[in-house]
Amino acid sequence: MNNEVLNASCYEESLNFDWLNLGSVYLSQGEHEVGIGATGDVKLDLIAIASIEEREQFSSINELFPQKTENPIVSFERVNPCLYKVHVKAEKPFILVFSDAYHPLWRAILDDGTEVKPVNLYYIVNGFFINRTGEFNLTVRFIGQDYVDLGFKISLVTFILVLGMLVIPERTYLRVRRRLANLKRAIYRRF
Repeated sequence: MNNEVLNASCYEESLNFDWLNLGSVYLSQGEHEVGIGATGDVKLDLIAIASIEEREQFSSINELFPQKTENPIVSFERVNPCLYKVHVKAEKPFILVFSDAYHPLWRAILDDGTEVKPVNLYYIVNGFFINRTGEFNLTVRFIGQDYVDLGFKISLVTFILVLGMLVIPERTYLRVRRRLANLKRAIYRRF
């Protein structure tokens, strides 16, 4: 920044979200150029540049950007791996972080039927922007399971039909087949 180089080490193996404090730089009023460089694979989500008074000191990002309201109170019940029942009490809209691996087929469904699609947070988890306040319930479910359930039902019906064909004696099968053929001929004769 303005010919001054500030360094931070990003060589940790952790996938956790971390703030890196590069220190303070005092700038005069006007335009300044900020450059960012990295060696290796670094994923950068956000850069925070804050204006503080000359003698102010902050030891953490939370001191610099304090939260004025409480975080939402969230409780949940895992019904199965594809379905979660969630109860929320929130003073402002929030992002619900669902720490299962990100997949675009997860949905948060509010109790009024509103469906919220996920956003990819930190390149790994699902986040749902919940634009609602107060106390309410919602369901987080994987709608891809609907396709699996449909496939299971189709497979079950096919299995029962094949099993029925193997169990029914051949004479009965031939008799049913002749009756269907006679019915087909009778229908053709009428038209």
